Amino acid sequence: MNLNPQQDGTKISMPLPKVTKDHREELSKSAKAMFIKCRNNIKAVGNKHLKSLEDDKHITKEINNRLKHNIDMLAEKHIQEAEDIFNSKNTELLGS
Repeated sequence: MNLNPQQDGTKISMPLPKVTKDHREELSKSAKAMFIKCRNNIKAVGNKHLKSLEDDKHITKEINNRLKHNIDMLAEKHIQEAEDIFNSKNTELLGS
């Protein structure tokens, strides 16, 4: 990063360069990759629990359908929260 620290007695100062547009775009791409990974992990957890519901023979179809609906709604809620966080950080990074 080409940082040059300067010492003044007991104080050390280091001028930091401004973040370039290219670097902000790279950070935005990285944030999108993290969001996609998060979304996929949430879906994987939901699918794992949906599969365990299908394997359970001790619950009725009605309860099974309600649980599936609740799992889907919970997964969508968390995906939406992650998307909101991503959108706010992306706007903050790119300034648009």
